[in-house]
Amino acid sequence: MSLIQKTVRQLDAAQKKKTASELLLIFGMAAMFMLFLPLIVKLAKASPQGETIPAEFGLSTMLLLANTWLFSKARKLRQRDMPLALGKVLLLMLLGSAAFSVLQYFGWSKIFHGSLFGQMRIMAILVMYHGLHLLAGMIALAGIWIKIRRLRSGADCYIHFLQPSRAIFFRLTATYWDFLAFLWVLIYVISLVRYL
Repeated sequence: MSLIQKTVRQLDAAQKKKTASELLLIFGMAAMFMLFLPLIVKLAKASPQGETIPAEFGLSTMLLLANTWLFSKARKLRQRDMPLALGKVLLLMLLGSAAFSVLQYFGWSKIFHGSLFGQMRIMAILVMYHGLHLLAGMIALAGIWIKIRRLRSGADCYIHFLQPSRAIFFRLTATYWDFLAFLWVLIYVISLVRYL
């Protein structure tokens, strides 16, 4: 077997793995959305009973949107093979997502220790579910950051992402992160419309 044939087979196998990974993530996100959907619909149909949305949810939404913007910057830095700047952006994202989690916890605590009657109970469950899924995204993000911070040059970064599994993992993590941001913004907007 010639070197060209071997390379073509390796690229073909990497493409199949990429497609399978993307499909698996899409099905997983669809399943997660289906888990959230009945609660979101119930929240949308809720009639406010003097309850208010904690201010922490608004602040955490801004942080999550900032993190989504940072991930778009991270994608560009990865394409430009700039590992030092990429590592800094990923670290900022980790810190931002930790701050998001803390704000979500304080908002959840206000709901949980306040009046847990009515539809705020649904909001508390949604916050908890979203937080668990965000934790999975933070673990994936931390894994990428740990590997990226070891790279020193553009050549190291280029070589690092030549391995298809690393490039696929980075892209799928970005897709998952965008999905989590979309899901939270949807929940927050619906709750704002219902409770304002």
